[in-house]
Amino acid sequence: MQLLREIKHDISLHLTLNIANTEACRSASQYMEPVHILLATLNIIDDCYDETGESIGLRPEDFLLVSEASAACRAMLTISDEQITLVRRHLHKILTELSDSEPIRRLELSSESMYLMQKVARRTYRHGSEEVSLVALFEELLNDLPKEIAPLLRS
Repeated sequence: MQLLREIKHDISLHLTLNIANTEACRSASQYMEPVHILLATLNIIDDCYDETGESIGLRPEDFLLVSEASAACRAMLTISDEQITLVRRHLHKILTELSDSEPIRRLELSSESMYLMQKVARRTYRHGSEEVSLVALFEELLNDLPKEIAPLLRS
């Protein structure tokens, strides 16, 4: 994950990657895939991140920044909060249905996830920002949704 360390990112993205790592482990994946990152963003948008935030030592001001990023991401969607919850649960079910949960450990990003992060970083830097955020990541994820999830988030 050396290349990711070179990409400056804010606390919202740090939290997202921690949640994605947990979701990848729970689905018995060897790597963090873009779908795990999408599920992590949906967890944050659906306000299901307090426990992870506390476990990584987020301060009250960090929680406020994450809450603001979550609200910005939620505004990109045209579905209700209830539908967000349903989509998040559906995606979680898809990922964990056929797997045996693995112990939580630090996973590397897959090549697809690393490419995703690089695209987000390039676009962020082109727009004059020096830190990649959850909002920039979510915008990119919405551009390339998995075919099973796209209709659910674009209703």
